[in-house]
Amino acid sequence: MATTGLVDQNYDAIIVGARIAGSATALGLAARGWRVLLLDAATFPSDTLSTHLLWSDALAGFDRLGVLDAVLAVGAPALTRVQLAFGDVQNSAPIPTRPGYPPLLSVRRIVLDDILARRAGVAAGVTLREGSGVEQLCWEHGRVSGVRGVRRATGERFAARAPVVVGADGRHSLVARQVNAAAYDVVPPLLATYYRYYRGVPPLTPPALEAYRDVAGGFCYLFPCDGDLWTLAVAFPQADFAAVRQDHERQLAVHLARKPGLLERLAGAEPAGPWRGAGDLANFLRVPYGPGWALAGDAGYHRDPITARGISDALLTAELLAAALDRAWRGALPYGEALHAYQLGRDAAIRPLYDFTVDRPPAGVAPTAWSAYLARAFTDPDFLSVYIGFMAAVTPPSAFYTASAVLGSA
Repeated sequence: MATTGLVDQNYDAIIVGARIAGSATALGLAARGWRVLLLDAATFPSDTLSTHLLWSDALAGFDRLGVLDAVLAVGAPALTRVQLAFGDVQNSAPIPTRPGYPPLLSVRRIVLDDILARRAGVAAGVTLREGSGVEQLCWEHGRVSGVRGVRRATGERFAARAPVVVGADGRHSLVARQVNAAAYDVVPPLLATYYRYYRGVPPLTPPALEAYRDVAGGFCYLFPCDGDLWTLAVAFPQADFAAVRQDHERQLAVHLARKPGLLERLAGAEPAGPWRGAGDLANFLRVPYGPGWALAGDAGYHRDPITARGISDALLTAELLAAALDRAWRGALPYGEALHAYQLGRDAAIRPLYDFTVDRPPAGVAPTAWSAYLARAFTDPDFLSVYIGFMAAVTPPSAFYTASAVLGSA
């Protein structure tokens, strides 16, 4: 079909996807003086699947983007403790945090993404086009040169050009597919996850992240979020996904019943929406750049949401990518060298938590020693605080995820 609408061509970058990674990348580039076209098929506010949790490094990232006050203003309770239950064994510990920021918040994506997209939409240098779905990339002389798509409300076709197209369009990224971005260190899905909102859960003092585990390898997480709602997340082995998908109400009720104390917490609560979830949660890294294109957020790498790092890592990759493109465009480094450094920096930053998420013991640690080490989280409050601090990227890997840390605790 012929293109009937042509978007202004004077852009330094086109970003496909205006959620967290896309909006943050746009803001990072605009702050450095570059012009960005930010496209999304959705119109905001718009929801998406998420683990909802914002560790203090994410809050610090929002602060740098100038949206922290808006995020805090939605009124999500600050979660200051983690409470862990495994059968009759229970443990509780404070959640480590960065100075000046709450340890942990839960904000629904329908609220959070709208805050980011609106901030990007009014930033000097950013043109936000909602309801504009990208259908294909354009190529010239072996490199990506722009995009073609359609405006959903009118059916009008559009095209736009820029030296770089950034895919910030999630783990099923159209950009990644069309450039054949190579994947590496791929680990098939380990868990599937469903979640649902509730009203009327009795609050704890102080507010806490409640974690429940059963002997079959399943987890449940219960925590308050914005809007006087609570999120209940259920993660279970991938082998159970087909059965849950066929009859999720009954099957998820079985998983809840396996967690002692959880049904009592929910006894007076009412569901505030349907179950939502996914089982195609593969773990992978992709080469995040090539001629005329780059990837940010889940488009560039994804891991199971059990460690709740998706939002933090979307902000991390956005910051690294914006800095790398700026260096290339200002001539500090050739494009290939700047973007290769972006890949190396991203991988170094996420590697310990990636390996931890896919249940790899640190080098030099036997699986039996690793299992025994992690089991301390159920009985030792100090260790639980270090454990959750590692997930929060406050505890350094050297203090938790190394052979010396594991063997030194024996």
